[in-house]
Amino acid sequence: MRKGLLFFLIFPLLILGAYSLIRSYQPSLLNFLIGRDVADSSVQKSTFSSYTEYVTDKDLGLYPGEKKVNKGSEEFLEYVNDSTKASQIFTVYRMFIVEKVEDARSGKFTLTDEGKRATYLFECSVDRTSAHKFTNLQFISSGFDFNSTAVQGDSVFTKCKNEECTILGPDCIIIKKEL
Repeated sequence: MRKGLLFFLIFPLLILGAYSLIRSYQPSLLNFLIGRDVADSSVQKSTFSSYTEYVTDKDLGLYPGEKKVNKGSEEFLEYVNDSTKASQIFTVYRMFIVEKVEDARSGKFTLTDEGKRATYLFECSVDRTSAHKFTNLQFISSGFDFNSTAVQGDSVFTKCKNEECTILGPDCIIIKKEL
């Protein structure tokens, strides 16, 4: 009696397990076993399907410039990625928030720094401009025209070119919250 009860409990579980494995990973085997066509749309692809992309970045290719790290970006990332240099980043760079683009041709921007709003002039070098995502400062692009690319709401890491710090550059690093 116990063997019969055990058989009726275990056998359906084995059949159900085999069916779900076949359905998930081998639709053609399921087709053979049940003798009917299984449409591709009715069978869900497994997580490890050869057709599934490994990594998808929705922002890939949506930003101007080159997709390789340039000299300015490399120096900036040294401060970000090196724990001994990270504490010095604000002595080397100043961080601003872009409030308004006054004139993109001349590089005139209204920026906020530590709660103070003022107008600054950017003189960025193309080989020292780059853009990074806000999350983990993931690299996006480099070598673009900073003045035509920076928009309201962007954070900018840059250096002062004069004593009064009214002219900024040559390093111009944009931190994008969203593309």
